[in-house]
Amino acid sequence: MPFRNLLRAPRRTLLTLLALTAVLAILVAIAGMRDSFLSTLQKGDEELLRGAPDRLTVRLDAYYAVDSQEVDNVVNGGALGVAEPGLTMTAAALRTAEVGGLSEAVDLQSAPGALHRLRDSAVELNVQFIDFESDFWTPSVVEGALSTAGPGIVLARKAASDLGVGVGDDISLLHPARTGPGAFTAKASTLPVVGIHPHPLRFYAYMDVRHAGLAGLEGAVNTVTGTPGGQGDLFAVKRALFGAPGVTAVQGLSEAFEATAEVFEQVTAVFLIIEVFVLGLVLLIAFNAANINSDERARDHATMFAYGVSVRKVVGSLATEGLVLGVLAAVLGIVFGYALLLWMVRVLVPQSYPDMGVLLSVDAPMLAAFLAAGAAVVAVAPALTVRKLRRMDIPGTLRVLE
Repeated sequence: MPFRNLLRAPRRTLLTLLALTAVLAILVAIAGMRDSFLSTLQKGDEELLRGAPDRLTVRLDAYYAVDSQEVDNVVNGGALGVAEPGLTMTAAALRTAEVGGLSEAVDLQSAPGALHRLRDSAVELNVQFIDFESDFWTPSVVEGALSTAGPGIVLARKAASDLGVGVGDDISLLHPARTGPGAFTAKASTLPVVGIHPHPLRFYAYMDVRHAGLAGLEGAVNTVTGTPGGQGDLFAVKRALFGAPGVTAVQGLSEAFEATAEVFEQVTAVFLIIEVFVLGLVLLIAFNAANINSDERARDHATMFAYGVSVRKVVGSLATEGLVLGVLAAVLGIVFGYALLLWMVRVLVPQSYPDMGVLLSVDAPMLAAFLAAGAAVVAVAPALTVRKLRRMDIPGTLRVLE
């Protein structure tokens, strides 16, 4: 009977099914976005801390020679156990074809209009010059290899995708180049892509420190990466280097993730409220449908009551009908919700935050629990009509007015 009842009013059944599907699809998309952002943040943190969970960076206030007193105070001052001087600079990458007539290492200061045009279509990068043969830390590479043979760059997968390049292709890098003490100019250099790393943020890019001369910064240092020395921790390093000449900041690479995760936990509470609200909306839709069914089938129910069928069996039949509808809505909700999630991850997020390559991830057990709860809510909704069924005036309901 429950299955026949669903087919007795196909239009209402279809509209109810569509309403439930739309609400559950939103639930799937919201849960998927929450899980995807968390997975992306965790993946980035794991990549930066791979093999060195207490890795930190000391930032200097200028470019110093690697053998300068300021660098020596940081490297050999005792605050750090492992210490590797490095170099970081901001740059912009674009496909070589977009550079047009500008040749390698051309001074762009004489062509501000061209520079402005190129930067509009470029991908901003934070290029870190590190030792590709270091035993301390190097980025993991999913394509290509960390080559020291010649100048080359390792890009994030998101950056390579946005630029439309792969390993072996050339890109043009717009970057500062030192021309003298404290003097810099903007240059365009053509570099091959030697590797692609999996960090989800596209602005992370790496080059071997042996080729820092490309920017006129051979032998120069503006960062030191390492780990706390002895039995110390990050706070001990910060205290030891506080006020040291040339040091502007000491930051653990996990701090950014921890701060973001803390903020995201607060946002997660909002997501949970939305999900509970969505389940409440499912209950309202299901109750409305059950109430309409109860009114339209009042004479059917009165007939069954007149023949001795119990209220429990009638409600059980309605619950079975709601369960079938809820399961169908859950299945369709997964399909359309996943499609909505794909659109959000592939279209919406890149438009609002182009630097992040969100990793699509869905917590299957939690999603299954929410969908099961949604189907159960639809099945339980007819129980809210028990009071009306118990108080039904059977003779009055069966009376037919000609």
